[in-house]
Amino acid sequence: MEFDARTDFELMQLFRAGRQDAFAALAERHQRALVNFFRRLGVDADSALDCAQETFLRLLRYRDTYRDSVPFKVFLLRLARHSWVDWVRRAARRAVRPLDAETCAARAESVPADARLDLAAAVAALPAHLREVIVLSVMQGLKYAEIAAVLDVPIGTVKSRAFYAVRALREVLDARREP
Repeated sequence: MEFDARTDFELMQLFRAGRQDAFAALAERHQRALVNFFRRLGVDADSALDCAQETFLRLLRYRDTYRDSVPFKVFLLRLARHSWVDWVRRAARRAVRPLDAETCAARAESVPADARLDLAAAVAALPAHLREVIVLSVMQGLKYAEIAAVLDVPIGTVKSRAFYAVRALREVLDARREP
């Protein structure tokens, strides 16, 4: 395809110039990663697709604000985070909750003892502000400075959240190993 060799920045330039097919290429390139991002944050499968769609709508709306000084992935994940926050707020109004520690613990109990050491369940059990740092750093591969840009917080906050998240994960995983 014509767009396979293009960078995300080049595709955004083409899209801003009126090429709708460039936007379609961006969406195709990043949809799976966005859905995985939302799933790792505790969003159910159907809602993860909705959140990804909302993120692409935000990309349409804010396409003129993107600059090459920020990696496209950071820009897109910032938009995705806003979509996720809105989903959490809507879910609270509908009494639909993201996965919490209790739900994850109940699911872990239903799994055979030798398979209980489940990192995904442990990550899902983290509080949202710690979970998003783990998802962005470990699972999305962002550096602390990029995470700070996505979350719009100081880099020191990202580092402290990462520290507390790793400590909490270690405690959960150690507790699951003990008989």
